[in-house]
Amino acid sequence: MLRHYLEHLRRPDETRQALLGFLKKVDIFLSHSKHDKNDAGEQVAKAIRKKLTERDGLGSFFDVYDIPPGLKFHDVLLAQIEISAVIAVHTDSFSSREWCRREIIEAKRHNRPLVIANCIADRDERGFPYLGNVPIIRLENKKASRIEAVINALLDEVTLPR
Repeated sequence: MLRHYLEHLRRPDETRQALLGFLKKVDIFLSHSKHDKNDAGEQVAKAIRKKLTERDGLGSFFDVYDIPPGLKFHDVLLAQIEISAVIAVHTDSFSSREWCRREIIEAKRHNRPLVIANCIADRDERGFPYLGNVPIIRLENKKASRIEAVINALLDEVTLPR
């Protein structure tokens, strides 16, 4: 609510409906690995997606659920990254997965807002320098308050159109 109020102060001539319309345009791409012990990356991504469904004006993209049958997997992923803010669920296997690395590179290439949810349990299998120069929020055990912190950090990164 505070974020909405501050934006209204910056744009006093815009109606509440126009601001809510902008918020509906915020899609969040959940980049995660499915190759962790106990499916940690997928479980955290699902918890974030669940939290996003409780908030107005935010959509999420989760590959398993949101790629329509018959479309090329890689085409949909790359096109979605171009229009989304990105949360990278950084688990032990994340940096070693080709598609996880590619999603981050594409997000950076298209200058997309990006936040890292640090969920390293033991060790990062392979360092990945493109995860640098973005906010990193420690997220363990899928705590709801920490998920909110990740989402709020990402919304702080979203550049509003002028």
